[in-house]
Amino acid sequence: MKRPIVLAPNPSIDAEWRVDRVRWEEKNSVLSEHRWAGGKGVNVARWLTYLGAKPRIILPLGAQCGHRLQAVTAPLGTQRIGHLRRALLQQFDRLWR
Repeated sequence: MKRPIVLAPNPSIDAEWRVDRVRWEEKNSVLSEHRWAGGKGVNVARWLTYLGAKPRIILPLGAQCGHRLQAVTAPLGTQRIGHLRRALLQQFDRLWR
């Protein structure tokens, strides 16, 4: 069976903070923090993995955020593609000239 390829052009790092209670308009003490990869494409790849497929996910990975995204999406089969953002911006510039 061929591996599905998921294109995730807008990945994110979702964060969740646990507090003992929410104090509106005041500082809250964070008890714990959890971060994971998110965004529609990443979530599709996660569900495909859950259902037994072995998807390859293609997403822009740049700077420090990109390194973290690559680490948290590694179980989903991420592929690092260099300069994807630059290539997309060049194509966008050509459309508007």
